[in-house]
Amino acid sequence: MSLAARYAPPSWEESWKTTLGAVSALGWRDLERTITIRGEAHSVVEAINRQLTHYADHVGQIVLLARYQAGVSWQSLSIPKGQSAEHEVAKLDDTSLQ
Repeated sequence: MSLAARYAPPSWEESWKTTLGAVSALGWRDLERTITIRGEAHSVVEAINRQLTHYADHVGQIVLLARYQAGVSWQSLSIPKGQSAEHEVAKLDDTSLQ
């Protein structure tokens, strides 16, 4: 087995399965505990929030790289700049049909 294959990171699905499994195993008392991350005390809830923020930072980095790679063909992942008013009108139209 090659060195690269031996140290290949887990897949996206495996990583989230591990993360969600660890979080779902926590009980209410666990959330009140204090843990140490890099010498700094955090409640378990703060540690979870810290990690989720860390993931969001990486997703933002990936999106930024994808945007630069796509160049002018980039399509917004949310409401395109300057089109908020059109979105609000469309949202109102959708709710009136219900």
